[in-house]
Formats: sequence, C-alpha cells, structure tokens
Amino acid sequence: MTGEAEGDVADWTVERVLERCPGCAMTFVRFRTACPGCALARFCTMADVAGAVGAASRDRVGLCR
Repeated sequence: MTGEAEGDVADWTVERVLERCPGCAMTFVRFRTACPGCALARFCTMADVAGAVGAASRDRVGLCR
C-alpha cells in the first residue's frame, strides 16, 4: 500500500485495503480482529479498526505497513 496517493488511508474501508493489499490480512489477525471475512468489512474504515484496537490516530495510516 505504500506509495499510493489516493487520499487518507484512514478513510479506506477494510474491504478496499484487503483488495489492494491482501497481505494486510495478517495485520488484522495480529491485532486480533475478525476483519478478514467479516460481513461488515465493506463498511468499516481503517480509522474504525484503529479506534477499536486502541491505535493512536497518528498510527492509523501505518496500520498495515
């Protein structure tokens, strides 16, 4: 996902992240989320996920890097 200038990644849905970077699925697993395969992945943003796992706002964009 690095190098993409398509706006704030924090606003991307989980579905979009996984479509563009399937390897990020392991990041969700490491944070003990059920995001990969969840029916709500098309609605939840990376900011939502970061808030749920307690990541600081400055870390949201780098969550999957």
